[in-house]
Amino acid sequence: AAATRLYVQGLDADLGMTTGLTELVESLRSVPDDKMRFKQLLFLAAQAEKMPEDLKTPENKVQGCLSTVHVHATIDGEGKVYYTGDSDGQMTKGLVAILVKGLSGFSPSDIQGVQPEFIQYAGLGTSLTPGRNNGFINMLAKMKQQAELLGEGKPLSEASAADDAASEEEDALPVITTFEEKEDKPRYNSLMRKVIDAFAPVEIRLEDTTHMHANQAPESHFRLTLISSKFDGLPLVKRQQAVYALISEEMDDIHAFQMYTKTPEEEGLL
Repeated sequence: AAATRLYVQGLDADLGMTTGLTELVESLRSVPDDKMRFKQLLFLAAQAEKMPEDLKTPENKVQGCLSTVHVHATIDGEGKVYYTGDSDGQMTKGLVAILVKGLSGFSPSDIQGVQPEFIQYAGLGTSLTPGRNNGFINMLAKMKQQAELLGEGKPLSEASAADDAASEEEDALPVITTFEEKEDKPRYNSLMRKVIDAFAPVEIRLEDTTHMHANQAPESHFRLTLISSKFDGLPLVKRQQAVYALISEEMDDIHAFQMYTKTPEEEGLL
């Protein structure tokens, strides 16, 4: 497959796209704005061939996606790989459709050369949250893994075994237990200390956004990003209630407190 080169925001990279993928990507790039491009992604999802239910097995499941995603590969006598796939999320299904259409009919070596950055080149990067972007990377990695196994004459079940081993390692994600205190920021330090002790986060970011608001008391506006396994099984409202209950003392002097609360799986870390 002929490689496509990219120059965007100072990045010069070989995207290694197959000719089939290049056709799809250039079509998306030609759409005039993000809203219409998103609609085109949903159209691809709607037009995708249905994946047989008996192929939605654990060995075909993509780990680390916010939605449930399955992909399955076969190889013909000429060494060309063909895919089928599906997702229970329409946006993710559109991404699956791009990969299925763009990678089918090419050799394992062609598929191995494809770089995930092509999704930014297609103009879809702004539509992807960090979690969905990680999920997309995992989809492509799974499809490459399947192509490699088929090219070597190995069963796809070996991919499942490798995924299980990786999942066991990822289940033990390191948690954050300390932070660097900030001088003259007592409320920030108190909030960080309480949240870290209570939620054992794998990722935390607390931003003092007071400077963005005129005539406000110091440390009166905050934005919190918190990724924690403690949120497993909890709806959004319950998560926020748990955080507010923990920091109720500090909230007496805080005018606005924004929260982004996710589990590691939702954020694509598992």
